[in-house]
Amino acid sequence: MLDRAEREAKREKRRLIFFSVALLLLIFAYAASGLQGDKQDSRLDQAIGQSEEQFIETIVVEDFDISVVADKIRDADPADRILLPADITDPVANFVYGKKDAHFAAMGVVALEAEQRAALDSDPSAHRGEPYRVRGRLEEIKSRELDNGRTEYRGWLRDGAGLVTHFVAMGVPEEIIFGDWMRLDGLFLKLHRSEDHNGEWADGPLLVGAELVTSYPAFQADELTPKMIERELSAISDDSAKGATGLDGRVFDAQWRLINFAQTEAYAQIDWETDAVELTNETMTEILKDGASWRMRKAGQPDPRAERAADGSLPALGDDLVPLPIRLPISRNMGINTFNPGENPSRIDEITEGWIGNTSWTNQAGVIYFVLPEYRPDLTDMDDARLLSGKGFFVKNHNYESMGHGTRTAPFFVLTELETYTPKPSFLAQNIMWGMVGITLLLVGLFPFLLMRDRKKSAALQQDLARRRQERRRRTGTVAEQPQA
Repeated sequence: MLDRAEREAKREKRRLIFFSVALLLLIFAYAASGLQGDKQDSRLDQAIGQSEEQFIETIVVEDFDISVVADKIRDADPADRILLPADITDPVANFVYGKKDAHFAAMGVVALEAEQRAALDSDPSAHRGEPYRVRGRLEEIKSRELDNGRTEYRGWLRDGAGLVTHFVAMGVPEEIIFGDWMRLDGLFLKLHRSEDHNGEWADGPLLVGAELVTSYPAFQADELTPKMIERELSAISDDSAKGATGLDGRVFDAQWRLINFAQTEAYAQIDWETDAVELTNETMTEILKDGASWRMRKAGQPDPRAERAADGSLPALGDDLVPLPIRLPISRNMGINTFNPGENPSRIDEITEGWIGNTSWTNQAGVIYFVLPEYRPDLTDMDDARLLSGKGFFVKNHNYESMGHGTRTAPFFVLTELETYTPKPSFLAQNIMWGMVGITLLLVGLFPFLLMRDRKKSAALQQDLARRRQERRRRTGTVAEQPQA
């Protein structure tokens, strides 16, 4: 009887030990999961350094009071348009002097297109002092020294449609060449007519602006063919430990050409399920080893590796090359911001750039750098846009300075699509937590219950043993009192 009681007590102790170990394992698993996530986030953070908080600058510019010069302007009669006295240009020039792109953006500058030109021609007085942006080839320019020590430049630009816009500018690039594309942001003053050095007359609106800046002609359809893009991409050199070429020059041209390519019919025909390669860790490792093989692909062959020879080299693929589309799997937002990229062939005023990481990218980079030709302030919130998926094209392996971690290399992409991903709610962590709470409460209630039961069993056992001893004594005593035969 004693052996059975001891076995029961040992069994109860083993149950208590099992429940305790199970509780500790659950706590450990929960903590290890959090630590692993923190470790992966730390690894990705180290790849780019700590992200800086985006600084948002707000500029407020008062409108120019055109009434100061409005009564002096004459342009109703074509003969009066030749006149351009300083007393009507100087007040406007003083107002725009020193103003940059952000100031004209705050004033609401718009491109001077055919619709705006028609409005200026029909009723110039209704639009005086309004801000416009014009681009074109520089055909005429003259300089004039002002009494205040500044230099004023007068001339005109001719756009792609052959239309002339006259200008008065308070600054020009250090090197200007006739025929170069230029851009001017300025206030419309009047309709003007001027004669060039060959005796040719040109009519058009006149803008008074801060400075001429170097510009680019807009891409034409024949400049966005896969062959033209291949010519740009094939001239790009990937950065390495031996040297870096940055993101200017051919990379700049290829970037904007790919951005415009995304607006073509050829791009619309891409089947992103069959034509594209997913950016897995293996693919990214291959890109870091040999970026040149991952910029273009043979038409109908999505994966460049399928065309490799035994020695790993690529055969001549001929002329049927197209940009290699790459799918970005669901990945982690590592820091994104929007900004003005400056003058560019795509005529885009705001783009998005940033870093994306993925815990499955265990290669030496771990992150990619990208530009997206859209104004997407919704992506700058790393909580609301924590997970992203996208599509785009690889441009080059780019060296960059990671804060506190020296020079690192990451693939640079032009993304044409980037969307946030919202996972379905997962109750695993919550269920684990409630399970731990339940087990804890169960153990808290079970311990005293088992102890009380053991005590009761022990007391019953003692009573049973005492009763048995008494019975044996009684039987022994009865046998001893019986008479001898």
